[in-house]
Amino acid sequence: RRINWLIPLPIITLVWVNLHAGYFLGLTVIGIYIAGDLIEYVIAIIKKTQIPKTPTLNMILFLCSVLIISVLATTINPNGIHILLYPFQTLTSQAMQQFIYEWFSPDFHLLEWQPFVWFLLVMIGVGMFGKKHLSLTKLLLTLFFGYAALHSMRHVPLFIIVASPILAEMLDNLIRIRSSNTAPVGFLKWLLPILPICAFLITSIRFMQVVRGQAESEAKNFPKNA
Repeated sequence: RRINWLIPLPIITLVWVNLHAGYFLGLTVIGIYIAGDLIEYVIAIIKKTQIPKTPTLNMILFLCSVLIISVLATTINPNGIHILLYPFQTLTSQAMQQFIYEWFSPDFHLLEWQPFVWFLLVMIGVGMFGKKHLSLTKLLLTLFFGYAALHSMRHVPLFIIVASPILAEMLDNLIRIRSSNTAPVGFLKWLLPILPICAFLITSIRFMQVVRGQAESEAKNFPKNA
């Protein structure tokens, strides 16, 4: 809700569009926020219940202006306005969908995709037991990126980036609902440093496995006496 955090978005989009075609995701996220805020605003008018967190019309209009300026910023690139069509051409390309591995859906029979499955299950479980509902915008973000992740494995990291803070909020609400006391501060003091350490170790192990697998594959394909 702070305007000064939104002002850099067109500049970020300008840099992004000249680096990678994934810039369209930035515009999509802004659009989802506009849609969610607009629906919540209309519901508040219909129910005539204005709560402090309900988005105001000025906030929605400002966000719309940020989106328009960001779209205009995308045209500042070597391909000009044609860059706006490229993401749709990629998503509708049958060759990419059928022959490029990263566009395939995740294979949940493989062990490497089990953390993603459990992440989804935890989100569903916490959502069922928690009594405090998510905002409509966060729900739309979860559904959009969740569908994208299930459709193509290349979108799974994007879903995790979007859904992790949402899951953290859901877990926080669940803890506060289930416990009459405040969160165990002493427990969190040692838990918070351990989590990034575990994430680093898991990432390092996985990196070493990939490097070793590539080395073995190259050794098989290119023997020393070749």
